[in-house]
Amino acid sequence: MRVLLDTNIMLVITPYFSTYRWIYDALRDGQFELVVSTEILDEYAELLAVLAVALNSISISTARGILYERLRGTALQDTILPIIDLSALQVEK
Repeated sequence: MRVLLDTNIMLVITPYFSTYRWIYDALRDGQFELVVSTEILDEYAELLAVLAVALNSISISTARGILYERLRGTALQDTILPIIDLSALQVEK
């Protein structure tokens, strides 16, 4: 069976505890053939870019929190950790 899944559907079916997770599992197991259009591929690319920025932000925030905690009680405890603008680091196509 051929299926066309836009980004909204992909976001709904991928979480492990989603009611619709069976669709993702079936797709992964080869029970469906995924078909896409240029527009859908563009949507996927936009979504991945947004997710990449979000995951990078979470990673940096977590690292800052770990550094803050680990530096407490040391000579570096009052060190100011700079805020990083991730959009400035993003590579343009």
